[in-house]
Amino acid sequence: MTHVLSIEGAGKVFPQGRGGSVTALAQTSLDVRENEFLSIVGPSGCGKSTLLRLMAGLERPSAGSINFRGQAVTRPSGRIGLVFQDYSLLPWRSILHNIELGLEFQNLAARQRRQRAVEHLDLVGLAQFKDAYPHQLSGGMRQRAAIARALAVEPDVLLMDEPFGALDAHTRLLMQRELLALWEKRRKTVVFVTHSIDEAVYLSDRVVVMEKDPGRVIEVLDVPLPRPRTRKDPDFGRLTESILELLKY
Repeated sequence: MTHVLSIEGAGKVFPQGRGGSVTALAQTSLDVRENEFLSIVGPSGCGKSTLLRLMAGLERPSAGSINFRGQAVTRPSGRIGLVFQDYSLLPWRSILHNIELGLEFQNLAARQRRQRAVEHLDLVGLAQFKDAYPHQLSGGMRQRAAIARALAVEPDVLLMDEPFGALDAHTRLLMQRELLALWEKRRKTVVFVTHSIDEAVYLSDRVVVMEKDPGRVIEVLDVPLPRPRTRKDPDFGRLTESILELLKY
């Protein structure tokens, strides 16, 4: 089986005042498979976001290594996209120009940037809002724009750090369905950090379960449920319950 990302004994220690330190992530090994949807769950402070930032090249591991297709990840790359919870859209740029932002760093001609941006806005159902500004859109629409911006640079891997955490319950369910529809169309490798066990089981091929003090992986579970999934499936409830027991919530 092909692995697109390999985490090999990677850990992260942050220095603190007076010569102290805190271990955000104990040495961890994990492989991310090509085209899979992998979720990471665990309590606050267990190192979920730290692990994602290491994969993105935003942080360097204190020990071990992160490899993308056999090459060490040492800095951010256009081949690894990242979506945050807070959308990170620039308020002074239209939605279209926000989508073009990553393409500007790729030095694409203006005509190519616009064409690809419009294509990805259409993909997430926002083509008619291309001239709107972030403050004119709902939270769900802003998150769709953030996903479109990440996809427009055509990454191999999409890392998502609690992207639906700030949404209301109804919008969150709708966004889960929309994300799955996008994933099924494009089949990008997705690594998705969430506090919601229900969300992880609904979306994922596998679920990584973490605990804190220090942050570490305690289990990686397959999700053998057929798609499309229903939360009424007894097996859905049983798998959710087994993860709850692991986390001792």
